[in-house]
Amino acid sequence: MKLNTKLAVLVDGTTSNVSLIGNEISHNYHYGIYTAAPLIAHDNNFYQNELHALHAISPCDATYNWWGTFFGPAITELGPGERISRNM
Repeated sequence: MKLNTKLAVLVDGTTSNVSLIGNEISHNYHYGIYTAAPLIAHDNNFYQNELHALHAISPCDATYNWWGTFFGPAITELGPGERISRNM
């Protein structure tokens, strides 16, 4: 899932039991994943997404992913990894 002008994955607030396992989510202009529903994301590779690799309005389980660096994800633009929102 890459090279999208807005986002690669949109999960609206009316869905449930969503899992994203084993994907490459990269080179997206705004968001790799934007979710308004709880989400499980494991074993994905996030890198070179412009704004956020994962932006979550609802709490999400996003463990066991690659965030573009060994340091893990960044909550601000100052961190070395792909940016995520605080609802993880």
